[in-house]
Amino acid sequence: RIIERVNRKRALLSIPLGTAQFRDLAVGGVETNRLGVVRTLENPGLLDYSAHYGRAFPERPPSEYDSIVPTEELAAIKAVRSELNIDALPPKEKISAIVNYFQEKYKYTTFQKAREMGLHATTPLSHFLLQTRAGHCEYFGTATVLLLRYYGIPARYATGYAVQESSKDDEYYIVRERHGHAWAVAYIDDQWVEVDSTPAGWDAA
Repeated sequence: RIIERVNRKRALLSIPLGTAQFRDLAVGGVETNRLGVVRTLENPGLLDYSAHYGRAFPERPPSEYDSIVPTEELAAIKAVRSELNIDALPPKEKISAIVNYFQEKYKYTTFQKAREMGLHATTPLSHFLLQTRAGHCEYFGTATVLLLRYYGIPARYATGYAVQESSKDDEYYIVRERHGHAWAVAYIDDQWVEVDSTPAGWDAA
């Protein structure tokens, strides 16, 4: 069951991945796209409905796009690779090593200083990986995806909400806008698994 305040004209719903059916969704219309995002139209302002869902990640195998590392990020990824030194490890251990690397060597922050745009300007992600070593979850999620791909592990970038809070009687989870989060999913042993490398404590920050 989900209770949320929404814009009266149109609103994106905060629903679990894999949602297949709604009940008691009193709106004027519903739109969706191929990624499963759901938008409602002509809303009453407060929605109280149930969302029925199944598997969050369909067991479809990865495509060629899940192995691409953009050329402009390759130099930074190779620099991190030399620091990690995990080439000989099996895939599962590589994943753990990447998560530990970000947990120990980087810090979480929601503030980013403006970058100087000179002749040798880097991308925002390269700047994060090699210079500041500090950023929010979008940086950690993207960097993890590209590192996994570089090591031959198909990976995707995922966004959603990390449940951090429940009601006093523990009957409901409370999901606030600030609980929005980003992470990676990796394809290993014929299934997609979540890989969250953002340093612990991000929710408190």
